Amino acid sequence: MKKDNYMKKTQSIVTKIIVIISAFILALSPAKLMLAETATYHMKWRFYAYSEPNFRAERSGYFSPQQVTILERYNSWILIPTVFGDGWVYTGGERMYINRTMGLFDEIDGNMGSHIRPQVVRILERYGSC
Repeated sequence: MKKDNYMKKTQSIVTKIIVIISAFILALSPAKLMLAETATYHMKWRFYAYSEPNFRAERSGYFSPQQVTILERYNSWILIPTVFGDGWVYTGGERMYINRTMGLFDEIDGNMGSHIRPQVVRILERYGSC
């Protein structure tokens, strides 16, 4: 008889705990639930965030190097949360050191607009064999 009472009390306590935990989980919205492994990316250089995954889109901020949380991916673009709202950041492109002053052109075979001094640049697209 004592065993039966003990088992009933134990089952009752376990049932109450399960109900409390279930209620707690249901009270959380999906936005509040965090995955154990959040995807991140380390931005090594200063970077712009854009309103869309496109360099012609409106810039939504300029940021210092930092670890960022990835919300979404699209080709070489990642969507990250910023203080200005979510923004798209380009993560592709090869880095190359330009060791001399070079002219900048407004388009391929276009007019030279200005010059850049020696520096590290990011190659976004190659044309021909260059």
